[in-house]
Amino acid sequence: MRLLAPKATTRFVRYRGRLALFHNVARHEDYWRDYWTDAKRNALLNNGSQGEFGEFESVFSKHLPKAGRILEAGCGAGHLVAALKARGYSAFGVDYELEVVDFLNREYPDLAIHAGNILKLDLPAKSLNGYVSLGVVEHFEEGPDPALREARRVLQDGGVALISVPHLNPLRQRYLGRLQDSSISQGLFFHQFYYGPKEFSSLLMKEGFRVVELFPYAVEAFLTREHPLVARFWRSSFSRERLRCFGRAWIASFRGALAMRYSHMLMYVC
Repeated sequence: MRLLAPKATTRFVRYRGRLALFHNVARHEDYWRDYWTDAKRNALLNNGSQGEFGEFESVFSKHLPKAGRILEAGCGAGHLVAALKARGYSAFGVDYELEVVDFLNREYPDLAIHAGNILKLDLPAKSLNGYVSLGVVEHFEEGPDPALREARRVLQDGGVALISVPHLNPLRQRYLGRLQDSSISQGLFFHQFYYGPKEFSSLLMKEGFRVVELFPYAVEAFLTREHPLVARFWRSSFSRERLRCFGRAWIASFRGALAMRYSHMLMYVC
């Protein structure tokens, strides 16, 4: 099955033996600055300020410690930090996109969002009780190892880490097998890698983490952007809002093996 690229400006590539996504933006900073528009940030922060965890309700409530400090590394719009604080957690965020951090500090000064590099956090060793990083470490072209090593450094023994990356689900794995290894240029630039559970669990274990649970999520994102049948229907004029609402409810019901098969992201609870 040939998967569709998530956007017209992106392309799947077999790169360094892994499935990777390339796009037409040379610098990650430029991509994220354009991605986090004021409207998108404000909408997410409005939900976050009401303590909404969305898909993460069960996994956050089950695993994150109520006592002690929790860092979101690569916090983006800051909405998860806002949600955690609204629920009574002692949370703060770090992100490297200065314009986003400046916006958050100006408009939401109580959020405690700091500019920083998750590869070299300005934190003492073993100073955190919780570490959350969702959809971040896959963007390092050299691999996630330095980020995972730094996460382990700042996390207390017995602390909890929730780290997610794009999931090399069975359909993506099958598609990867059809691709030849490439060092792509043609005006496209590296965006992210996709990781299977076995490989990423091994990377975590190498840095001293122990994976206790896998949490698949963002099934809708995979099906409606990449699955050739679902995505084409979703984009068609026939797919009216009522049908989309039904489709969203159906997709949201995916659990267990179905979610693992079709999820866009996979969270590793350590």
